[in-house]
Amino acid sequence: MVTIVLRPALRLPHASGLLPRVRFRMPNGHLRAWEVIGRLTVIGTAVLPVPSFQAVPQSVGRKSMIAPLRYCIIQLPSLQGATTSAYAVSSTGRVVFVSMSPGIGDRIPMSYHFQQGAARLCADRTVRGLPMAINGSNLVVGMVHTGSAGTRAAVFASDHAILLDDSDSDSSGALGISDSGVIVGYRFRNGARRPTIFSVNAAPKEVPWLQNRSGMAKAVNGHGAITGYVTRVGRPDSECAFIALPSSMTLLGASEPGSCGNAINDNGTVVGHFVRRGARYACSWTTKPKVVAKQLAGAGSAAHGINKAGDVVGSFAVRGTVLPHAFISRSGRLMDLNALIDRRSGWLLVNALSINDSGQICGWGMLRGKERGFLLDPVVRTPLGRARSGNVR
Repeated sequence: MVTIVLRPALRLPHASGLLPRVRFRMPNGHLRAWEVIGRLTVIGTAVLPVPSFQAVPQSVGRKSMIAPLRYCIIQLPSLQGATTSAYAVSSTGRVVFVSMSPGIGDRIPMSYHFQQGAARLCADRTVRGLPMAINGSNLVVGMVHTGSAGTRAAVFASDHAILLDDSDSDSSGALGISDSGVIVGYRFRNGARRPTIFSVNAAPKEVPWLQNRSGMAKAVNGHGAITGYVTRVGRPDSECAFIALPSSMTLLGASEPGSCGNAINDNGTVVGHFVRRGARYACSWTTKPKVVAKQLAGAGSAAHGINKAGDVVGSFAVRGTVLPHAFISRSGRLMDLNALIDRRSGWLLVNALSINDSGQICGWGMLRGKERGFLLDPVVRTPLGRARSGNVR
């Protein structure tokens, strides 16, 4: 009698067929497909060991799906071997990223459309800058390099960039955009950054309740709530996260030496980090009925993105490694994204910066010694046990 070594079967998009599979019934009554590893020489009766982890219960019903256990990783294309880094992914699966030529430092704004499987420039090839955010209408905002004038907040059109800032500031940048088209960022004036709201048809204005406060507005949700950071009154070296509405403003992480809000979803949950004893800790804040902070990871971590379901992505320090690892926090459980992709891919996922409501994640990592942008697409299992891409092309 011999033991057959098994592992869960998984089919990734565009991958070749699976190895031979067998099916057996778990102790809880659920059928599970397993992939056979290596050669099989069975004499007598084979023993099928019970797996060390619990199978996910399968719901009854045609439309029900099981939460994704794995991700398919897509490498974002580059121009002539340039390094790439992704910053945001829209609800339609369009990723904005930058391609930077080696040895030159030119940052070329680009986008990749998941459904079309193709990349294109965000603007004319001569435009240099960073695409920082994208909304549900695929409107891209960020900043462009304007030579001696530094950087300017801009909207990226198909063949050009539209500047959002006048010439009386030293520099500026657009960092976030809502589905309704509200654009937020900063302007650098008189030696200080100011949290700013931009518009294509109107002059920039400082965020209400934050006039004459140094800081940045980094994200805005569909209800107009803005988050970012401001310096504390009387303590210009200390930053504090905030959430600002047209009618009120609330400081977050006021009890910590430093904090910053990086993203906010339509439920009003802010994610970012706070500083304690010189180290950053990924966290989330809710404000109803009162401000409640929740630590998500240990020292050396930060949260950068959140979707409507409350899934949070970011990076965290791993003991014994030089580079941090990208993570996803779901229902209070922190998971290393490197453990959720094919280990044979050669990737080290370093930082996850954005997640959309479909569960797609973008960021950057290392592949064969080079910095590369990535898009993760969740692989889900149907009630019949078949694995497929969670977002059909």
